[in-house]
Amino acid sequence: MQRYSLEAPTTPNHISLLDLDITSIIGDIRDLEKLNKTFEEYKPDIVFQPLVRLSYENPIETNVIGTLKVFEACRQNNVKAIVNITSDKAYENKEWIWGYRENDPMGGYDPYSSSKGCADLLANSYRNSYFNKKKLIILY
Repeated sequence: MQRYSLEAPTTPNHISLLDLDITSIIGDIRDLEKLNKTFEEYKPDIVFQPLVRLSYENPIETNVIGTLKVFEACRQNNVKAIVNITSDKAYENKEWIWGYRENDPMGGYDPYSSSKGCADLLANSYRNSYFNKKKLIILY
């Protein structure tokens, strides 16, 4: 198993404390050339795109541009599955007591929230444009 991320900002950190048997590749998801080289070398079948702390500090670059580059690397390298971890912040805040659903209105009162909505729209457009919808199982 491999992990592709920026260098952990603290010592100790969760990755080192968990002592997992994984290969850590230090890189920025906005660097499409390095992403493609990493995908070519490790040939991942499944890619998880998680929420990261940097996305609060630089939402457009991380959540929009970074997500787009991860999806593009997945497309170019025939990745079989992408798990895009989103946020309830992508949805219009109705102060409901239940969780939001994919068919709820998108919204966002701040750049972070709007950028998470953009990432969800990118995920949907890549699924519709490049991935075989007949073979996809979509869980809600």
